[in-house]
Amino acid sequence: MSAHKRIILGSGHLYRTDFTEGMTFADPETYCTEENRFSHIKNGFTMEYTQEKVREEDDMGLVSKTGLNVDSAKFTCGMMTLEGAMLKHVLATAGDPATIAATSSLVAKQLTKIGGINNEDETPSLWIFHHPDKKDGDIWVMFVGTNNGSPTLEFKKDAVTLPNLEVDAEPMDADGRKVYFYEQTGSASS
Repeated sequence: MSAHKRIILGSGHLYRTDFTEGMTFADPETYCTEENRFSHIKNGFTMEYTQEKVREEDDMGLVSKTGLNVDSAKFTCGMMTLEGAMLKHVLATAGDPATIAATSSLVAKQLTKIGGINNEDETPSLWIFHHPDKKDGDIWVMFVGTNNGSPTLEFKKDAVTLPNLEVDAEPMDADGRKVYFYEQTGSASS
């Protein structure tokens, strides 16, 4: 693809895997497996990068200096698919699901307990958004973080239950980088 010709059109897939401190990141395609698929998404995927600059100037306006003070990245998407095992990566106080054995009158069930500030687990995950593009080449957005939003489960007769995932990115390396943005630049055979 020639320079300045990429048009990004469409959504993609969301993957999640465990993150460990000091992790060396592999090629993003390594993580994009069915086992790591976190959720099918609806209404797209959004990356919001913000930066705050500070400008200092002397009283007479003769000298000044501007510098970056704060930067942050936030990612949001609607989760089209959701089950109890996913909740521990969405809600800081959700536990692992447990199976409840069937009794003579009940079928087996899975229980995920939610809540209680003493149950908070802010272990970050490695997230990968994959935007497939057969014409211009795929894009992968990789970041580390935890959900900081407050998902709402609305069960309506005429609409899908679509809780939002809102992840604030954490530094991924010693340079403080918060996002790794990969672009496919050639075919696998080149």
